[in-house]
Amino acid sequence: MSDISDWQLNKKRPRYFAGRYLLAEDFTNQHDYLSNRQRYLHHSLYVSGVIEGLEVTQENGNKVEISNGSAVDNEGHLIVVDDSDDALKTLEVTTNGFVYISWKEEEEDEQEGGEKRNIKPSFHLEVRDSKAGSGVKLAQVTVEQGSIEVICDRVYSGICLPNSNGNNGYTIRSWQKDGASQGVAIEGSLKISESLLVEGKVDIQDSLTLGKEDQSCTLQLGQDGTLNVTKGVAIEGSLKISESLLVEGKVDIQDSLTLGKEDQSCTLQLGQDGTLNVTKGVAIEGSLKISESLLVEGKVDIQDSLTLSKDEQSCTLQFGQDGTLGVTKGVAIEGDLKINTLLMKTQTINNIKQEISEAQPSETAVVTEKAIVDYIEKVLADHHPTKDLEFDLGDGIKLEMIYIQAEGIPFDIGKLHESDSHIITFKKDFYIGKFPVTEEQYNKVKQGKTGGERKPKVNVSWNDICDNGGASFLEQLNDLLVVQLGSLKFRLPSESEWEYACRAGTDTIYFFGDDDEELKNYAWYIESDPQPKSAKEVGKLLPNNWNLYDILGNVWECCEDKYDDITQIPTDGTANNDATSDNRLLRGGSWLGAAFYCRCAYRANDNPDRRDYHLGFRVVCSV
Repeated sequence: MSDISDWQLNKKRPRYFAGRYLLAEDFTNQHDYLSNRQRYLHHSLYVSGVIEGLEVTQENGNKVEISNGSAVDNEGHLIVVDDSDDALKTLEVTTNGFVYISWKEEEEDEQEGGEKRNIKPSFHLEVRDSKAGSGVKLAQVTVEQGSIEVICDRVYSGICLPNSNGNNGYTIRSWQKDGASQGVAIEGSLKISESLLVEGKVDIQDSLTLGKEDQSCTLQLGQDGTLNVTKGVAIEGSLKISESLLVEGKVDIQDSLTLGKEDQSCTLQLGQDGTLNVTKGVAIEGSLKISESLLVEGKVDIQDSLTLSKDEQSCTLQFGQDGTLGVTKGVAIEGDLKINTLLMKTQTINNIKQEISEAQPSETAVVTEKAIVDYIEKVLADHHPTKDLEFDLGDGIKLEMIYIQAEGIPFDIGKLHESDSHIITFKKDFYIGKFPVTEEQYNKVKQGKTGGERKPKVNVSWNDICDNGGASFLEQLNDLLVVQLGSLKFRLPSESEWEYACRAGTDTIYFFGDDDEELKNYAWYIESDPQPKSAKEVGKLLPNNWNLYDILGNVWECCEDKYDDITQIPTDGTANNDATSDNRLLRGGSWLGAAFYCRCAYRANDNPDRRDYHLGFRVVCSV
């Protein structure tokens, strides 16, 4: 929800009386007085989306057509399509993307002297390659071998309930999946004074509290997908849990307990003699002594540590608080070793064994996984010295910056984009944010107070970040940290700096390789979360090789550059501000886009005034 001062609402309108002398500007003021107030109400109290109709269907050849209907956009314009607009309803489709309808006005009915007598509200249809930009999304279209497929991927309008949080107000709208209505989506909280009867499926995005006052039970899904029950709940009948159930406390089982689903289940049942019978696998907290041997078919989930022993020879594997796997004694490795996403072939392991053995000639070299990890980290540190920075914004809020060694290193961005060779040679090393700028960081800089989540800051435009008459985020950030910065200065990354840091020395589709299936471990995007709600908390997935988190997916990230051909990027690594287009570069994809947009080389662009709930940014500063 934008500030009311942005709307320039007229505080007065013409007064009409007999004998009044009227000018053209009087009628213009009357129109602006009414229409601007109407737009402001539409923008503030309604959510952008389809009101009715506007169905997209395939027509002959490579064309689609929309039906009559209406929508409201995020600027409060009412878009109406009826029979008088038949000539505008058809759109030729030549590429994959999303069908958008946008509001526009057209002057018509020319009179003597060349002036147009009327202004007619109209609309514009187009196919975009991303969900960024203004207008209302109607459908997704794909083109394959001359055939067009229309996929129902539309956004419906709803109502916005204002509150003290401004643009973080609660919204209610209907939603569809696979072309069928699925119910009502509520962003925020819902309080029901009496009772609620639900016939069908309930989709809970955050938590559900049952009961009243001190007699209540709260069900909440954790970030790992487990269902947490904060208080006791009595269940008469059967309970079906699709994923996993975490119970902290005592479980009283009257008969038997079956864990799992379908053929992958484990049943615990007490026999008449008091023994516990386990029909399939079971998770054990505590110690387990096996007299003979243990055969495990499938995955072993170790909560604390695992000790393997025979006679007096033992090896303990334990995860540290930082997520690293510690090996307290030696373990022999035969074959390949996979560490996170780094697959080390046997020959490489043997080479490391030899080097470690030569470095310790008087000792018996026991090459453990930890020894190999320590060796790799030492080699990387020798070639990429750590000079990372951490800035204190106050109240315990930090801004972490990763040092990127770039000076004098040739970077052929042209070939990476399947274009002519275009080599960038950076003049300086630079620092780049470890994470996108978060809500709590943004609020601390702009408002001087704590508040907000560790989610990327969204609904902020390029101009809000860089050019806002002395009140931009970057200007206020540099003023706040002037003492800590010294000679440094925060800015947005150039497009070449962003891609160089994103790739982290790789030349594959993604910075970890070419496998789309691996992307969900590193990025939030539409396929990894089929029912997305908003941007996700930063740092929850794996980083790239240079320790940058969420640089693919989650939110589109603004670059300083104006949009132009890739071969027009300055060869010294600075931003391209000389292009004729006013649009600014966006990189990285978002939680609301497909995996296709999360490629390291994908380029999007948008108007510098554009704000949206999947547009964000991260900052850099030069050494």
